[in-house]
Amino acid sequence: MRFLRTLHKWLGLLVFVQLLVWIGSGLLISLLDADVARGKATRADVDVLPLVTEGVLPVSELPRPFAGIENVRLMNVAGTLVYRVAGRNSSRLYDAFSGEPVPIDKRRALGIARQNYQPLPGETGVPATRAFFEETVWRVAFDDPLETMVYVGVEDGSVLGHRNNRTELVEFLLMLHFMDYTGGRDFNHPLIVIAAVLAAWLSLSGALLLVSSLRRVGLR
Repeated sequence: MRFLRTLHKWLGLLVFVQLLVWIGSGLLISLLDADVARGKATRADVDVLPLVTEGVLPVSELPRPFAGIENVRLMNVAGTLVYRVAGRNSSRLYDAFSGEPVPIDKRRALGIARQNYQPLPGETGVPATRAFFEETVWRVAFDDPLETMVYVGVEDGSVLGHRNNRTELVEFLLMLHFMDYTGGRDFNHPLIVIAAVLAAWLSLSGALLLVSSLRRVGLR
């Protein structure tokens, strides 16, 4: 019984520490603005529809970049009138007047990010930006208090999302809350199952120790 008491005490300490982590991380997550953490606070609702369509090429004259084209859309991308030719797994941009491919280079990625960005309340103007190429996306950095990052797709210039320092903080807190230290974004993993088993064992051993103590008191 002494061994059980010692084991119960140390496991109780471990579970107590993890309980504090669960409560603390959950409380901080609830206090943070969800729209800010998701990047919605700096994401602008832009009208990508063209204002002038005179002189554009007919859709029939556009290149066919791949098989299985699902839709073609005329749109304004950072001041350039383009056709977006989209399939199930890929999409391309073509100049609406010449039919030439429109590459998403650094300059155009910056323009798309600015078009999709709105300053935080109380701020004026568009902060200076920098663009970094990362595999299949452009990462455009804004010099605002949130350190906003706008991710622009290389294929068709689509805005894949906004991130900021609050996003990173919430992800860190979620990692602690769900004990997801491998970054798998999964709350049903072996570590949390072990923690649940230990908590259940702690409750059972505590009940056994309580019964044992009550019996000893009764014998006296």
